[in-house]
Amino acid sequence: MRGLILTCKHHDGFCLWDSRLTAHTVMHSPYGKDNVREVSDACRKYGIRFGVYLSPWDRNCPLYGSGKAYDDYFIGQLTELLTKYGDVFSVWFDGACGEGSDGRVQYYDWERYCALIRELQPGACISVCGPDVRWCGNEARRVTRVLRNGALCRSVPAAARSFPRKASTPTAANSGSAAWMRGMQTSAAGSSLRTSTI
Repeated sequence: MRGLILTCKHHDGFCLWDSRLTAHTVMHSPYGKDNVREVSDACRKYGIRFGVYLSPWDRNCPLYGSGKAYDDYFIGQLTELLTKYGDVFSVWFDGACGEGSDGRVQYYDWERYCALIRELQPGACISVCGPDVRWCGNEARRVTRVLRNGALCRSVPAAARSFPRKASTPTAANSGSAAWMRGMQTSAAGSSLRTSTI
């Protein structure tokens, strides 16, 4: 195995690390140990690259759906993961954008999230809802022809590394993917794409 991506927080908001931002963590469970620390240390010990999955949807956080206040909270959690556990080779997001406990939805500031990753872990690949590796399917397990032919199995040309989406909406959380791919189809024809080593 060359790399491992740990689901550090999924949609339920439960954090597998010692977060200073919420008590909804493994530290307040009977286990009481920082799972992210344990896994990142084990990865380093055995020569496995370490990556993190952090869900932007948080069904536990009362700030979810409040706009900038929630984005600040999410940026805080992302900062913890990118600064406390050594080198991170991949940050995996998904586009889930459901309702919070009070029915509100959140408009994610993808540009801000990606900029923080580039600042704190410049070598990290931003996956799924990021500019480096995009999700190539949907819940119906359907993929367009260009994706089946491997367009997303390659690195993104430097010119395409600008952040293609400023925010998602709950009704079109993945609408940026199709537009991004249309742009990649036209730019890939004149670019030399290299195979990713991740």
